[in-house]
Parts: sequence; C-alpha cells; structure tokens
Amino acid sequence: MKKILIFSQGVNLTHFFRPLILIKQLLLQDNKVTFLLFEGHHRFIPKDISENTTVDFLKTINPKRFQQNIFKKMPVFSANQLQAMINEDLAMIDQHRPDVIIGDLRFSLAVSARLKSIPYITITNAHWSKKRLIKKIEIVDSHMGRVVESKLFQSSFSLFHKQLLALHTIPLNLMKKKHHLRDYINYSYFDINCEGDFTLYADHPDYSPLEEMKDCEFYLGPMEWFPPVELPSLPQEFANKRQNVYINMGNMGPVENIHYLIDACLELDLSIIIGTCGRFALTPHEKNTSCIYSDHIIPGNKALNLSALSISPGGVSAVYPAIKRGVYTLAIPGHVDAYLSMQGAVVNGIGEIMFHTKLRDKKHVKEVLSNILAKLDNIDCKLTPQFQLFSIPQNIDLVFEKIFRRI
Repeated sequence: MKKILIFSQGVNLTHFFRPLILIKQLLLQDNKVTFLLFEGHHRFIPKDISENTTVDFLKTINPKRFQQNIFKKMPVFSANQLQAMINEDLAMIDQHRPDVIIGDLRFSLAVSARLKSIPYITITNAHWSKKRLIKKIEIVDSHMGRVVESKLFQSSFSLFHKQLLALHTIPLNLMKKKHHLRDYINYSYFDINCEGDFTLYADHPDYSPLEEMKDCEFYLGPMEWFPPVELPSLPQEFANKRQNVYINMGNMGPVENIHYLIDACLELDLSIIIGTCGRFALTPHEKNTSCIYSDHIIPGNKALNLSALSISPGGVSAVYPAIKRGVYTLAIPGHVDAYLSMQGAVVNGIGEIMFHTKLRDKKHVKEVLSNILAKLDNIDCKLTPQFQLFSIPQNIDLVFEKIFRRI
C-alpha cells in the first residue's frame, strides 16, 4: 500500500478528471489517496470515491487568470504564482506525508517534490514530448498562443517556435535557481510539460506516437469523463443523426465568431446541440429555433451519440471521446495545446482543422461543412481502421504496478 498525494489543476476540467480516473484504480489496489483540487470541482467527485479518499482544496490557481496568461503572450504561470504554488505544495506534503506524488499540469511540483525527495509522477500528453513523431506546429496571431492562418507567421514560427516557447520556461527556471535546483533547469517548454520522475501520457500510442520511450514513460490510454447531467429528449428535428452537429468550445476555445458558425450550420439545415459553458448567449433568433438545443453544461457522451460531427477547439478531452464514438471532428483551435492534440486526427483522416479567422467567411465555412458531410455520407467512421485503433482499454493498473515496484 502506498500513501499517494494527488494534485489536480483548476484551470479546466481535463486536469481534474484525469487524476479522478486514476484514483478509482489506485483505490482498487488498496492505496491510501489524498486528492487536492480546485474547490469548484468538488461537486463532480462520485460518492464512491469521496467516501474512500481524503479531499482537500488548492487555493492558488485562478482559472480566468490562467486563460488570460495564455491569451496575452504571458507564461502560463508567473514566478509569483509558482512560488505561491510551491508554498502550498510544501504545506500539503508536510501535512499528508506521502510516499508518492502525482500531478496534472502542476509545474510547481518540479521544485517542491524534489525539495522533499519524494517520487513525482506527472500526467500529460505525448504531443508535448520533444520525441513526438508528428512535429508540425502552427500558431501565432495578435495574441501569442492563438492559432492563425498566415503563411508569413507560420513560416516564422516554424523557425523560431522553440525560442518563443522557451520564454514560458523562465518563471519555473527562476524558481529552480531560487531553491538551489540548478541541475534541473530546462529551457524547453516541451520538457517542462513532461517533467517528472515518471511521465504518464493520457494518449493512445497510435494516435500520438513517440520516436522512442524511456523506461520511466508510460502510455495510459485515452481518458474521458463527462459531467453527471442528463440530455433531455430532443424534438423531431434531431431524429436524423447525419444532420446533427455537436458544438462545444469548452472554456478556452475561441467563441468571438461562434454565431457565424451557427448561421452556417442552419443554412445547411443542420440541427445543433451546443454547450455554451456560460461563455456566450444565443441570439433571440437562435433561442427560438427548434433545431438548436443549448445548455451551459452538456453531457458530451450523449451529445456525441446523437451526432455525426463534433465541432470543438480540439484538445484530447474533446477529440478522444469523438474518436471512440466514431464521430468526425472539426477543430477550431484556440491555443497551441488544442492544435497539437488534433495532429493525430488529421494524419489518420478522422478530423480536420479550420482556423477561427475563417469563421466570418460564411461561404468558406459552409464549403468546409458540406465537404465533411459528403465525406461522411460515403464512410461509416466506426468501421474504419483509424477509429478501431482507439478502442483498446486503459492499462492504468499495469502502469502503476510497474512504477510502484521501482519506488
């Protein structure tokens, strides 16, 4: 039995539900687990986990501030934010005295876990590894971190993206210097995303392959979670799955041009299930349209089961569930992570990317949607080899068995 301290991250639900999924398996192995999370996520913990897990709250991360940092060319965590996180980490470690620490997007653990000499396991995605086989990156616009379609910008970014992303490593490196961990200083943003004594990739190896792997790196397999809410019975307009589109831009996807997208879908006689995440409101016309169903929170699994096309910012929490259900993905990325996560879908022919700058061009949007629908008329996505690749079960128990034997 191990005493395990798990740090989730409050910036979005992905970095909450991945640790949550691990906890269920770790409890089956008779481990003692303490789960640290953003207070607003506590309501999503199932009763069977909350009754068998010690739960405590993290105070230092503001999701809105994190998003602002991304959209304003700033490092995702400032030096001050990291120092506050390190202080909080150390207090939690002293309080709970774990044998093992697990973190999801908790960069501060690269300092605090080492200061306490406790093995640290990080959860991330393989598209953040420097050893990823799919190397292409496209990004940059007036907000550093937004994806745009510009040959000049893309050419420049292809040449200088390592230097530009290295700026995001500066705050963490300052903390490492401050706490006398100079041997761990790293100027690769890809490396700090994967930094830990053990690295767990929440991916399928055929979707996000690596050139090589160390014996401290493991694939967990795709992970998904949906809010425990119901989708009501929908009207007759939603009876034809081939005409249904599920739109959800999450809490970080670009929504400034969302109504142009909705208009294009309506002109193609598509029915729309749309999750707003509280980030925008439908127009009066959209509210009174019977072929649109919207809500603040949508159970994505149920919406995908009714849809032929998923429109999202990308991101593994949107792409993997669509792949599992044989639903084609059109991604409109809002930041680098979302773009990188879509590369596997593009390479495998089960998704494509449209840049948010194109949404105002209704003719272009309708052409893209029409081409996708024509493509789907000629294939059953669930029967294609590309979709069948991703049906393997997770191997969480086997991964932790290997790790715990070495700790």
